[in-house]
Amino acid sequence: TLTHETEYPREGAVKLRLGLRKADTFNVRLRIPAWSKTTQVLLNGEPVEGVKPGAYLSLERKWKNGDTLDLTFDMSPRHWAGELSRTGTAAVYRGPLLLAFDPKYNEMDTADMPALDARKLDSQPVKVEARFQPLVARQFTASDGRKVVLCDFATAGAHGTDYAAWLPVVN
Repeated sequence: TLTHETEYPREGAVKLRLGLRKADTFNVRLRIPAWSKTTQVLLNGEPVEGVKPGAYLSLERKWKNGDTLDLTFDMSPRHWAGELSRTGTAAVYRGPLLLAFDPKYNEMDTADMPALDARKLDSQPVKVEARFQPLVARQFTASDGRKVVLCDFATAGAHGTDYAAWLPVVN
């Protein structure tokens, strides 16, 4: 059996535990997402070398009952710059999740959202009061200093509000 403990994709930590009736040699292959630039993998608490974004990490060994793998994915916000009619905008991601602007979590309309600075996409988790709780809600500081809350795209618009995933950006 393979069990996991995680808050993924809300958080980047994933703990896998093997349950084996007897020790056996086989290959465990872990897909490391391309977006996770600095993934850390621990095997029974010891760092594993050779972890590369956008590739599989193959771990062939004699596995025993209770062996653990701890993965910590890089959940740093990143952006995908818009092109053509989307020039001056970007899609913002945290880990595997596309983030979106929803006025429900902000004190401004979608059209009034200030530009984010693509070079400074640091964010903090934020609690929001809402009937439909977002999987992720993060507060960013816009280029003009105002605070902007982005939520996961799946939750955006759940309250009948307008929302946007192509967001105004500078830099």
